Amino acid sequence: MLKATGMMTRSRTALLPLALVALAAGCGGETTLDGESGVESSLAAATSYTLTLKTTVGGKFVSAENGGNAALLANRDAAQAWERFTLYDLDGGALSSGDLVALTAAGGQFVCAEGGGGGEVNATRTRALDWENFRVIKVGGSGAIHDGDQIALQTRVRGLYVSAVDGGGGALTADRTSVSGWEAFVAGLSGGSSGGGASGGQCNDAQRSHCNCPSGFFCCPTDGSCFQNAGEVIYTQCKDSPAAVCSMSGTGGGGSTGGGGPIGGGSTPPPAGTTRLRITSNCADPIWVAHSDNVPDAQNVRLAKGESRDYQIPAGGLSAARFWPKTGCDGSGHGCVIGDNGEGGGKPCPATGCQAPLDSKFEATFAPVGAGAQTWYNLSQVDGYTLSFKVKPLGSGAEKGSCISSDCSRLALAGCPGDENLSGNGLYSSYAHEDLRVRDASGKVIACMAPCKKWNYPAPYGLGQAENRDPGLHLCCPTPIDPASGQCTVANGCMTSEACRAPADPLSVVHTSYVAALHSMCPSAYAYSYDDAAGLHACPSDTRFEVTFCP
Repeated sequence: MLKATGMMTRSRTALLPLALVALAAGCGGETTLDGESGVESSLAAATSYTLTLKTTVGGKFVSAENGGNAALLANRDAAQAWERFTLYDLDGGALSSGDLVALTAAGGQFVCAEGGGGGEVNATRTRALDWENFRVIKVGGSGAIHDGDQIALQTRVRGLYVSAVDGGGGALTADRTSVSGWEAFVAGLSGGSSGGGASGGQCNDAQRSHCNCPSGFFCCPTDGSCFQNAGEVIYTQCKDSPAAVCSMSGTGGGGSTGGGGPIGGGSTPPPAGTTRLRITSNCADPIWVAHSDNVPDAQNVRLAKGESRDYQIPAGGLSAARFWPKTGCDGSGHGCVIGDNGEGGGKPCPATGCQAPLDSKFEATFAPVGAGAQTWYNLSQVDGYTLSFKVKPLGSGAEKGSCISSDCSRLALAGCPGDENLSGNGLYSSYAHEDLRVRDASGKVIACMAPCKKWNYPAPYGLGQAENRDPGLHLCCPTPIDPASGQCTVANGCMTSEACRAPADPLSVVHTSYVAALHSMCPSAYAYSYDDAAGLHACPSDTRFEVTFCP
């Protein structure tokens, strides 16, 4: 794709070390490789909340670095995406002192007290067994826990309390036998059924004058923000005064069970001023929408047929954002048939290794609203594809110039080449018959690999070959500039954009059946790295998008 625009480029996912991803291997009731045991906690009946934890002594927010797969630190002065956790009240109902809970970081990893307590606290696990269960204790009281209350977290196994040593500044441990200042945290709660989120009271006439929200939405009259899930109040100017939030006619309460935050009702276009991105699923089976780590919103949101999710795209802009659907996942949005590719919501990878990043992708660089810069978007099938989808831009510049609807509704796995010729018109005959179809354990085709990904990705998905030699050089079009001459030459294993798409070159990727099929099924999407003429779209800065999978 065009590097100069700041758009995402071809994915280069590496296999994670097996020792890391295997930590949560096994099924309920078994013992994992590091000695943890227990039955996996069910989230089906749990009530979910968005949670921030701030130390009472030092006033530092607890953070899961990079959204997870790291130790928890108490070292942040403000709460952003990495400092927001999802708390699952495993006892259901309103959150109360003594309830058993599990927490996940922004990347979906469960918070774990290693050894059941006595050492570090991290966010590295893909499911909740005994070490990932805590008792939430209301400090200085009992009963229901509300936003702003002081709480402590006690490990289920050893009964030890989580502590921010010195009141913050370093890593959390779970090694204290009683609660004092270091073990007390101010809970920032929203969502759930305990009254910690948006109030949900009907908007009166005065509030409606500040709210241009449709029925079924909450509104923050302070800034006019509209949102569906009560927990999303944290993204508005009402985050410190959730009681100011009201609901438009027909809106239900603010409860959220099992995570997510989708809204029903099909794919009604998002009204002006409400969201910059709405993703809708019309797929027969549920999908889980993952995104790159830089998107300040929930990962792995489950969408059933007809459900939508409005994503929090900052008005100040967001560069190189990527969204993709995962299928066949477990209740936590992991353990998927396809989509756990080691990036963003695709982390952590399964114990068998990362899945190839073959997902149908929507990518965008959102310009600051009102700025002179353009918002760029594309549908990328450079690595491959899984589901059909379409993208509809909305706003004053929609359907003008290259800011057009991109319809890949005819994208079908049945059109994936099963006998692709990667030989370069016979120059490399051993690669003349390659199957680009990816199958699950039952033999069902679940994805289609692009020629480059077939060439460079390790087994069992691909051939695991280097990009700097043909035919991979012409299939993948890498761009390592020769440091001596400053030139991009084939001799140096580098392909310019012009050389990559040159129709006169028999080795060019443009001659593959995959590119021909993609251009037929999805003419306004990227089929290879420098397919800019087909795939790159420029829109005004205030453009909003509706993305629909299985349209």
